[in-house]
Amino acid sequence: MKYFFRITMFIIFINAACFSQVKIIINNYNGTSAMFNLADIKSITFISNLIKNGDFSDSLNNWSLIGVGINPYHPADPGRADFTVNNGMISIDIKNQGIGIWSVMLYQSVNFEKGNIYTVSFDAKSDFPCQIISNITQDGTYNNFSGDKKINLTNIMSNYSYEFLMNSDSAALFQLCLGTLGTGKLYFDNIVVIKK
Repeated sequence: MKYFFRITMFIIFINAACFSQVKIIINNYNGTSAMFNLADIKSITFISNLIKNGDFSDSLNNWSLIGVGINPYHPADPGRADFTVNNGMISIDIKNQGIGIWSVMLYQSVNFEKGNIYTVSFDAKSDFPCQIISNITQDGTYNNFSGDKKINLTNIMSNYSYEFLMNSDSAALFQLCLGTLGTGKLYFDNIVVIKK
């Protein structure tokens, strides 16, 4: 079983006899925790999330937004949204639909390596039935490495994921494209991109 987690450990090794009594508490990204006896753990694999601040614990730091004020790429685009972080979750309140999927976006630049498979996952829900698009595209050229992944959201927070094979050594944008959904509120948390 794989865990995506942040570990806080305060362990003092006194002697080998105490080894079996040491316990580790793992706090998962989804807010749950698990306790393990150190002696029962055969191996630990650290999986690095390529997304920075994917749990929004640091507000909107490391994230870029489109839909707040004038769109720098399409100044006449009417797409507008309010982006708010509360209790480690982002809500995106779309006030006005735009002219394309790019009219309202949450995105972040990530470095990818050619020939590797990557898994993208996140928790999401919406106050209205809608189909969002997530993708990985090259900044500037908009070469779409992952293809557009269409995801149907409901009013129940659920985990969604997809995989893709990267065909270039490149910095590329992880994107949530929300510009043609109409109006309403969406919620996202625990955004993770890992190399498989």
